Amino acid sequence: MSLSGAIVNPKQAIQQAQSALREMVTDAKSIRLEEITMSDDDRRWRVTLSFLADSIKDDLNALEQLLELKPTKRRARVIEIDASTGRFKGMKLVHV
Repeated sequence: MSLSGAIVNPKQAIQQAQSALREMVTDAKSIRLEEITMSDDDRRWRVTLSFLADSIKDDLNALEQLLELKPTKRRARVIEIDASTGRFKGMKLVHV
């Protein structure tokens, strides 16, 4: 992996990705870094984050949600950050 074209370092890309995730999934909590990679063309960081979010519980009826009998599932997203500007470029769903 060549970082010669990157102005944004991995730590900065992770911070930007976490910020973007919090803006789009407002109830995201317990955010964890799972992976960070550079695209083949060295233009984008791909940051995989996992998190818990109450609003994304699936297959729960109202009573189960109230009683929280089923645990909240961890979710994951790949956030793409421009390696030269640090700007958010996109978010993809990851099936875990």
